[in-house]
Amino acid sequence: MVSTNSATPKQLWECINKILHRRPAPSLPTHASIKSLCNSFSSHFKDKISVIQSPFTGHTPHTVHADFPQLNFQLASFEPATTTEVRKIIMSSPSKSCDLDPIPTILLKACLDVLIKPITDIINASLCYGFFPDDFKCAHVNPVLKKPTLPKEELNSYRPISNLSFISKILEKVVANRLRSHIYKNGLSNVSQSAYKQFHSTETALLKVHNDINLNIDNGKVTALTLLDLSAAFDTIDHNILITRLSTWYGISGTALSWFTSYLTDRQQAIKIGNCFSDMLPTSCGVPQGSGFWGPFSFHFIHNTFKLCYPRSQLGSSPLCR
Repeated sequence: MVSTNSATPKQLWECINKILHRRPAPSLPTHASIKSLCNSFSSHFKDKISVIQSPFTGHTPHTVHADFPQLNFQLASFEPATTTEVRKIIMSSPSKSCDLDPIPTILLKACLDVLIKPITDIINASLCYGFFPDDFKCAHVNPVLKKPTLPKEELNSYRPISNLSFISKILEKVVANRLRSHIYKNGLSNVSQSAYKQFHSTETALLKVHNDINLNIDNGKVTALTLLDLSAAFDTIDHNILITRLSTWYGISGTALSWFTSYLTDRQQAIKIGNCFSDMLPTSCGVPQGSGFWGPFSFHFIHNTFKLCYPRSQLGSSPLCR
């Protein structure tokens, strides 16, 4: 296990801690009962979204600066998955399981020769009919302390991490492969993006900004740097705006658009701490954090939505706005 994870420091330390039985107790606020704490977290995360959204209720975004591209391409349907593709995705995925899985992931992998055909059939039925199964739309949410230095008694110090069924994440990755291919094939990727992009990181973003500042200094120009931190950006994504962006900016239509609409509709989540759950609540906005699916693409949608609301003359030419 140590040699397998030697190239990834985070996983290596997790492996070492597991071998040495060093499992620190999760940081949680003081509580009378786990059930009450679960419901407190559930109410907190819901209220936090409501507070952020309240100033925009009934607000119609200004589209005077919206310069929608002339699309000469469409992604109307998804190419069916092959057993080889699905097998590769499953075997390369972490062997993590959650309460929503009918069998442990490690057992699924051990029996994959028998299960690969029905799993592939389920995935292809979803792609063909543009329907995301209702059983895949439930999430068990784990509140995780954002930083060890934050006060653990404040609920605002925690972020919600969604635990989803293993097969639902495999289906997401199959669709992600097709959407990613569509984005790069048609030149829809933001050239200045560093987040969720192969061979890019925080370091490449800083190098780009640092280089631009140095070039301006050499040319005798003044540089103003504006940094934005969008609170709960992934949790507050409006589903209607997201579907509209998929259609107008990315040429998603037909069965493919129906699949994304089905994916976002009628989702539910419950807070899970230990073996205790809060009441199941519907989610009317946002995308699951923890699936790994929306990270690469939500950046595109948030970025383009931001550009629609503000003219380029106000935003300048920062990496965020290019």
